[in-house]
Amino acid sequence: MLDLKTLAVITSLETICCAIIILYLNRRREYPGVRDIGIGMLGSCVAGMLMSMQGVAPAFLSIIVFGAMTVFSMCLINYGFHLFLNLKADIRICYILTAVSFLLGFYFTEIKSDYTMRVIFISAICFFVFIDNFRILYFRYLPEIKNLCRFNGIVYLFLVFVFLARAALVFFIPEMRANFIMETGTGLNCHYYLSLVTVGTTFISLFMTFVCVIFMILFRLEAELKAKTERLVELNGDRERFLSIISHDLISPLSSIPGIANLLLDKFDTFSSDKIKEFLRDIHSASTRVFSLLDNLMTWSKASMGRFPFAPSENNIFEIFTGIIKLYEEAAKNKSISVVNLIPQNLSAYCDQDMAQTIARNLFANALKFSADKGVIELSGEEKGGAVVFTVKDNGSGMDESTLSKLFKIGERVGKPGSDGEKGNGIGLLIVKELIDKHGGKISVESAKNSGAKFTVEFPAKSIKG
Repeated sequence: MLDLKTLAVITSLETICCAIIILYLNRRREYPGVRDIGIGMLGSCVAGMLMSMQGVAPAFLSIIVFGAMTVFSMCLINYGFHLFLNLKADIRICYILTAVSFLLGFYFTEIKSDYTMRVIFISAICFFVFIDNFRILYFRYLPEIKNLCRFNGIVYLFLVFVFLARAALVFFIPEMRANFIMETGTGLNCHYYLSLVTVGTTFISLFMTFVCVIFMILFRLEAELKAKTERLVELNGDRERFLSIISHDLISPLSSIPGIANLLLDKFDTFSSDKIKEFLRDIHSASTRVFSLLDNLMTWSKASMGRFPFAPSENNIFEIFTGIIKLYEEAAKNKSISVVNLIPQNLSAYCDQDMAQTIARNLFANALKFSADKGVIELSGEEKGGAVVFTVKDNGSGMDESTLSKLFKIGERVGKPGSDGEKGNGIGLLIVKELIDKHGGKISVESAKNSGAKFTVEFPAKSIKG
């Protein structure tokens, strides 16, 4: 007959290999539940090794700890399946059942030697664990590997009947009783075959668990890869459209500069000083637009690629906007625009100072550009629900639903002339969104045609990671 101890050692070693493979594949991705399943399988290996030492090692290790370790490993595998399939799970149940198994094993081994009751209680606990494994795998399977999950569930269901049969046979038939699972000898043939079926079926269930988890990981990886590929294709398309728009915005002002310069060179002496000044203003305006566009492009590129230095700290929002207001003071005077700063003087947010200034500058410049002469720009802020919220509101031309839906999207052209014909390309808002995302913050817009716009930014009030 096949030696049960040898079988236990062989199956334990094979299960160790399976567990190590699972843990290795999960070392970087950290899929929920996979680590628990891998550790549970390692625990079952330890239990198998302890079981193989029955009759040689002390009963405390080979019987009591073995029983508790068996329950713990199976409960941990069950817990892992719950997590991986996004089902409700509680690790405390695992600890409680393990503690109960240990106490009952100790009582029916050291205090009252009763092999029958020990088998019945351990079988009862495993019964509920295996039934739940069957329920999860057979009914809550991953659609991509439906048949594999269901087959694994059926294996666990078969294991339920094995443990029930073991408990019933040990309880009703004296010849099925022994001092421990691995015990063999005269008159224990039925006990031997029952133990053989138990060990064999347990190993098959663990091996099928290994196969099931491997395919689960593979399909999750495939789904993630597919989603990332689709996202990459989408981003590439957006960037191509975006670059097409930008190239048009760059070519327009650049093409005018050589023409004006050539005209000045050829006919400089025939132009009056006022006409020359007008040409120079046109060149200055065009070059300023190009510089502003290139500067915005550089900022957006750094932010989108994560190359923008990120050093968050406590920064006063009121002081940041006070500096921005002063920067655009002359431009606001030229359009007779009033600025109302209602931001509390002590309002602070945990943010990168340079990024916060870039955000504030773009939002304020945007409000200034679209506000009509004698308009009003209102700034406000507050602490709300553990976050710092500030708004930039104007009473300019506003935006319709179509324009609102295109904001913050690469490849969508939203730039339009300001109230005095100021040119725009929409890059400023892309920069704002990129930098706010870097902070883990949010931005929202409220606007309607001819009713102005209100941009609301939410920053964390406390420490964050970049």
